[in-house]
Amino acid sequence: MSTGRPACGPGEEMRAMQAGPTVVRMMLGGRLRRLREANGITPADAGWAIRGSHSKINRMETGRSGFKRRDVADLLTLYGVHDETERNGLLMLVEKANTPGWPPRRRPGSAAALRRQLGKLAEITKLPHIKIQVMPFTTGVAAGGAITLLRSAEPEVADVVYLDQFTGALYLDKPADVQHYGQVMDRLCTRAEPPAITPAFLSRLIKEI
Repeated sequence: MSTGRPACGPGEEMRAMQAGPTVVRMMLGGRLRRLREANGITPADAGWAIRGSHSKINRMETGRSGFKRRDVADLLTLYGVHDETERNGLLMLVEKANTPGWPPRRRPGSAAALRRQLGKLAEITKLPHIKIQVMPFTTGVAAGGAITLLRSAEPEVADVVYLDQFTGALYLDKPADVQHYGQVMDRLCTRAEPPAITPAFLSRLIKEI
């Protein structure tokens, strides 16, 4: 039977469509898990319905794999979601979840484009829930690449470390790995300049380009 709950509220749906593909996968996976549990369906039974296994369902629900539109459509039918608005909203997230993320952003741009990007960062520093810190080259500290710690609002979904690489992405969810990279990020934040100086730094950098 259907849970009668919307795919997501207006604010949540907007955040999902504006977020990167990794975050969307986690949000969509969490929604599918809630639907499955609300209907008393086991991961094994859900996996069988999409010609897979319980481990495939686990990867989908934790956002560690991509989504096939057919699989999600079949799961929604299994979970009793027949409302077209709800189904279409979730299927739209499938497309967003499978959209390539960072590689387009690696393309070098002109000085004007770089100034616009830095200007956007300067605007973001005004948001109360975002902090941007600058790591001076003189510290000699390096993370070895981009590190993203993904933390879901769902208590059942464990923290995941996302490592962006040239040939793809790596997801680490073992507690020891998450703890290690959490410590790395703590050290980086400690050695970096405080967030309060970032706006002035960006303003000076924009003028120098």
